[in-house]
Amino acid sequence: MRYWKPEDIFTVACPFCRAEIEFWKDEPFRRCAACGKEVRNPKLDSGCADWCQHAPECLERAPDGSPKAPGKDRPPQPETTS
Repeated sequence: MRYWKPEDIFTVACPFCRAEIEFWKDEPFRRCAACGKEVRNPKLDSGCADWCQHAPECLERAPDGSPKAPGKDRPPQPETTS
C-alpha cells in the first residue's frame, strides 16, 4: 500500500442490483452487501500475483467462501449478512 494512489481504491455499481461496492485494486472479487452476489473487480491489478510463488495462497478463498485479504496491512472488511 506504500505506493498506492487514491484511485487504487474505488467503487463500482453492482451489475446485479446497482448497489455501490468498494474495491481495492488487488481484490479479485467482492460479495455485494446488498444482494449477496459475487462481483469480479473490473480494474484488477494483480501486482505481485503475476510473478510471486505465493500468489495462489494469497488469492484463494477463505473457508467461508469469502475472498482472503492478501495482506495484514488491510483493514478488516465489513461482514455481510444474507
